[in-house]
Amino acid sequence: MRLIKRKAAAAKCGVCIDTTYEWGNPKSPYYDPDFPKPIALSATSRARFLIDEEIDEFIAQKAARRESIKPNRRVPRPRRENRQGGAA
Repeated sequence: MRLIKRKAAAAKCGVCIDTTYEWGNPKSPYYDPDFPKPIALSATSRARFLIDEEIDEFIAQKAARRESIKPNRRVPRPRRENRQGGAA
């Protein structure tokens, strides 16, 4: 098990650090209950770490969910002939 800082987790997810805080905050409109909870190594430490494997699982869940959703493909409308006014 490897512990990583929030900055490294954000980089791994391809988002900024603030987004990881939003994903973990239940009061945020961007809250994601699947995002891993940070852990502290001691009761007096303010430093929080995330487990690298949990971040990998989070990304894999998002990728699997994307694959299961069918894309909303629009049927293209037939093209109309270009009509220009005037004598032909």
